[in-house]
Amino acid sequence: MKKLLGLLAAFGLTASAGSAVVACGDTSKAEDVKVMLTISPKGEDKKEDIEKAINALSFTAEGPKEAKVTLSQLAAADKINNDASTKDLAVAAPKVELPASRENTPAFDMEVTVKFTEKALPAQKVDIKDIKIEDVKVGDEDIEAKVQTEIAKLAKDAKKDTDYTITGNTEAEGTIKVEATKDSKLITGSFEITVAAAE
Repeated sequence: MKKLLGLLAAFGLTASAGSAVVACGDTSKAEDVKVMLTISPKGEDKKEDIEKAINALSFTAEGPKEAKVTLSQLAAADKINNDASTKDLAVAAPKVELPASRENTPAFDMEVTVKFTEKALPAQKVDIKDIKIEDVKVGDEDIEAKVQTEIAKLAKDAKKDTDYTITGNTEAEGTIKVEATKDSKLITGSFEITVAAAE
């Protein structure tokens, strides 16, 4: 169960009793996704009573479209396992095939419908700390182009001033510092370029 909850947190999944929450400006609509769960009763409650309690719940999930079935299963299982009306009745998990030795257990499969809203995962920032620009000499004029080329290899849309700053120049020996801006959505970190004497 801890793994299921960890996955839910990793995907920013919502599993609430209300309707799906859609971010401002997002025009996507929730779609119904039917998923199968394996329900294991905790006590002596009848299958019909457990199904009735589960059917009274509303399930929602959001995440990337490619993972809608898995995320919907996890959201529904999490809701059943944590909702006050069902958590003492049964344990739910994504559908599994029971081994022959457990076929006579009271566990049963149940289909539920989840309102799924497609939502892209936020992009991860790329760390630029490992970028190396070597053989820079006093008087080199194309240092900004070199920096842009190297950063573009990691984050093609990164732009100077918006995503990173360059402090220093090639007018004298020393170092030039390239640092991601705090507001960059694409990159993080910094690196230094050594400016050597011209030969």
